[in-house]
Amino acid sequence: MDFINEMENMFLQAVWGAVEPALWEAWWDAHAEQLKSHLSPGYFQRIKPGRPVDYASMCRSQEGVLYYFYRQGHPVENSSDYYKIKAEEEFKRLQEKRLQDYYERISPVMDAWEAFLAKHPVAPVAFDWQKRLGTPPGQVQDPSAQVPDPSGQIPALPHQVPATPRSASPILPQDSQKENKSLMHLRLKENMQAKIAPLARAYGMKKAGPKTFVKEQNGIVSYLDFVGYFRGGGYEAIDYCICPLYDIRSHILNLPGDVMHGERRKEMLSGWSVIQFDLNGTDTEGINRKFDQILTFLAEEVFPCWEQIDCLKAFFAPERQALFQAMLAGPPDPIRECLLWDDRADAARPHPWGADEYLFGVWELLSGQEENGYERLTRCLEQGEPYIRQYQEKGDFTIENSLKDPMKLLYCNAQLFYKTSGQVGKDARRRAVLETYEYVCRYMRGFHKLERLPKK
Repeated sequence: MDFINEMENMFLQAVWGAVEPALWEAWWDAHAEQLKSHLSPGYFQRIKPGRPVDYASMCRSQEGVLYYFYRQGHPVENSSDYYKIKAEEEFKRLQEKRLQDYYERISPVMDAWEAFLAKHPVAPVAFDWQKRLGTPPGQVQDPSAQVPDPSGQIPALPHQVPATPRSASPILPQDSQKENKSLMHLRLKENMQAKIAPLARAYGMKKAGPKTFVKEQNGIVSYLDFVGYFRGGGYEAIDYCICPLYDIRSHILNLPGDVMHGERRKEMLSGWSVIQFDLNGTDTEGINRKFDQILTFLAEEVFPCWEQIDCLKAFFAPERQALFQAMLAGPPDPIRECLLWDDRADAARPHPWGADEYLFGVWELLSGQEENGYERLTRCLEQGEPYIRQYQEKGDFTIENSLKDPMKLLYCNAQLFYKTSGQVGKDARRRAVLETYEYVCRYMRGFHKLERLPKK
């Protein structure tokens, strides 16, 4: 048998999944020079095994071999999925190992946070959200609103459909577009009422708008809002955060890294900005599935995490801050050898408005750490000094005139708290801080949509 026959026989073994990575590596290395002389540089690079030679590498080599036979005029059918299956299994094992190593690394701070929670137990919320999955009750399909796929295949979600010339996918007439828009709004409303609203109510949130839910508990605000397109239909984002009542939803210490970068959130956001309005029809089943993903993410990840934070002491607990710090850098990705997430740069970058200084500064005043609190507020106000000056010159730098401008509101509140430093005596300053806190919170309830905005 000459080498070409040996080579092509080995290639066929790779196509059928009959050669293991170690044998493939040994054979390739032993015949590297002969392979270079018999294969073009393009074929050689396509088939050459990557390092390390594992099942994922075998998948790439197998694809290269299939391409080689195809270009030789002898395409091979019925290639084996053996390498693909083994690569998936290998990836899962490696991923689990890296996740295990990651959680072992951060286990001390996780244990400390769990110990804190054990001393401040929160009764679990009893709500069978799984029963809400699927088609909302009473939903009636409207086949006329769907544009049939000429291929006869199952239609893909809007985000999965590749871009095609306009002539290939005719847009509905104007009247039909209006009907489709109405149908889209109906589907969104059905899912919101059947899935999101009951979950929010179960966790004590109240409806503050057609697509906004809020809750206040012991000085802590939970906020959920579906942000919509201004031009038509759908939702472009979901805003969900937890913050002190006196804050402006600056998102610091919001959700830990394993939630914000977890698989359920990735699934919810995959290929979707959140739910889009399509001129060619309304994908009812796609909307229903997407709301199932939203519901699952909120019910399994977000709301239980929020429920643990039932007071300012829990929000600012050193154990919680340590956990967030440890989770800034996630575990390594099994394929790319980089971190699955890395928020260290963002965390080190100060908020452009000084919102972090305001957030922690007020908490330090409330918890009796005067010196640190006033220092933080000083830095916040110094950062916003040019902005503050222009409003002071206009004479409208008051909390009543700032509720619709978060940046202005932040500096106004920071200034109100800082003015308490002028009181003589620690007891007097303490009373002034608490009075200011109550005053600010009264107006912030309007900002957070917990109450109507106070009249000027």
